[in-house]
Parts: sequence; C-alpha cells; structure tokens
Amino acid sequence: MFIRWSDIFKTHIEIIDEQHFKLIAIINELYSAYYKGTYSESINEIIGRLTECSVNHFDTEEKILDEIKFPAKENHILDHRRFKKVIDQFSSSNDIQSDIAFYELFEFLNDWFMNHILVKDREFIPLYNKHFSKKTN
Repeated sequence: MFIRWSDIFKTHIEIIDEQHFKLIAIINELYSAYYKGTYSESINEIIGRLTECSVNHFDTEEKILDEIKFPAKENHILDHRRFKKVIDQFSSSNDIQSDIAFYELFEFLNDWFMNHILVKDREFIPLYNKHFSKKTN
C-alpha cells in the first residue's frame, strides 16, 4: 500500500472525504500493479479512472469554493490543474512504463496528495463550516 487512509485526511465534508478515499484507493491500485509487475496490462485503465475521479473531485471542490466565496480559489484551482497536467503528461509519455517514470509519478502523487489534503484543503474548511452553519440556522 502506497498511501494508507487515516483520519488525519478527513475534512469532515462527507463528499470530499469519500472522493479523497477513492483517489487514494486508485493510487494504491496503480502502485500495487506496478510492484506486482501487472501494470502493463492495466495502466491505461487505472490512469483513466484516476483522471476521471480527480476531475470529478476537482469539480466538486471548485463548486464548493465558488459557493463559499473562498478568496484563494484561483490558487486552489491552479493546484488542481497542475495535478491534471502531470497525470496527462505521464499517460501520454513514451516512457509510461519505465521505472523512472513510475518513481517520479509516485513521488509526485505522494507529495501532491499530502500537501493538497493536509494543507490546501484545510485552508477552506473554516469558511465552509461558517458558510454552512449559517444555512442551517
């Protein structure tokens, strides 16, 4: 397992947590396929699901950021675009199955995911909680 789900990843926004959990599961599936040596048969399918899941997740987050009028929304969106760009570059690379490409991808996924969930997403949670507590009162 590459990234083990932990409560420290929870944002306490149910849809976001579900999507983060799913993204981690797909990343772990890719990692497992690589280390089992079965990635050559499944890499395109797994990367396709990673791309689809991440795009859906980013759409969800960006709608939330719009709704709560998050002031750093543009920076958050740039981080999403950077993720998509790296995944797109990897999937279209001629070296898609090289050890170096996988090492660089896993290093990026780990760094990006930890920074995005544990830092970037934490930035909008107070505003999210404030916004939605007003709606329920």
